[in-house]
Amino acid sequence: MNISGLPNLRMFGGSGDYITLADGSMVGIAKSTLSKAASPSGRLSAVAIRSTDGFNWRFAAVVARAEEVPQASEGPSEGALAILRNGTLMAVMRCDGQSGHYQPCVNVCSVSALCVCVG
Repeated sequence: MNISGLPNLRMFGGSGDYITLADGSMVGIAKSTLSKAASPSGRLSAVAIRSTDGFNWRFAAVVARAEEVPQASEGPSEGALAILRNGTLMAVMRCDGQSGHYQPCVNVCSVSALCVCVG
């Protein structure tokens, strides 16, 4: 697996979902620690990658930054993807879970950060 175009990440982990779109391309969501400039907290964020062949992937978008869920000690990670009936791509991510501390999941639809992935 080759991933190109990744921004200056401190960490990239593939612990997320992958889905095939109507055009045959694939989108994946993964946890990441963004650069210090993009996410000063150093907590997890979620990023999207896209492929047309399943082997060569390219960075598509930051789906959710840690700073968007300040109440969570971890940040968004372990995402799942779904295509809604109206064609919107939705991502749902876990935000916490260490030592029995749980936060509500967060979701992002393609009308915002994921529009890079489906357009």
